[in-house]
Amino acid sequence: VIVLMPAANAQGYYYERREEQVGSEYFDPNRDFPYDNSKGHCMNTLTARSILHVLKNHVFILGVTFHGGTHCIAYEWGSNNHVKNRKGEECPDDRSMIDLGKLMQTEAVQVDFHKTKKYEVGNMTDFVYSVEGVLEFWAYAA
Repeated sequence: VIVLMPAANAQGYYYERREEQVGSEYFDPNRDFPYDNSKGHCMNTLTARSILHVLKNHVFILGVTFHGGTHCIAYEWGSNNHVKNRKGEECPDDRSMIDLGKLMQTEAVQVDFHKTKKYEVGNMTDFVYSVEGVLEFWAYAA
């Protein structure tokens, strides 16, 4: 079974902003998950609760998320509690993540102004930055 959730942050897409308004407050759905989240802000957004509902009702062996901005194939870890010397630690499935990322790399290319290049493969900390409360780390570790 393939489960697709296009535009999980529908409110953000509609209003062209990253944050989701909940009452008079704004929350970043990308930081609204209960993994390594020191702020205690979890599942405030409709986005996070919708993803939680999907994860509770299906057993996943693989998950892929697409984000605007960074163009890479990245995997766990990228949370603050898995950083040593400013580099991401290996996740328990590191070898499999690398192999799967490289397989995906052979099938996907970036096309930008008539240039074609491969997506880079690596962990989230090394490609983006370490961060707390992220879906991918919570879904992988929970």
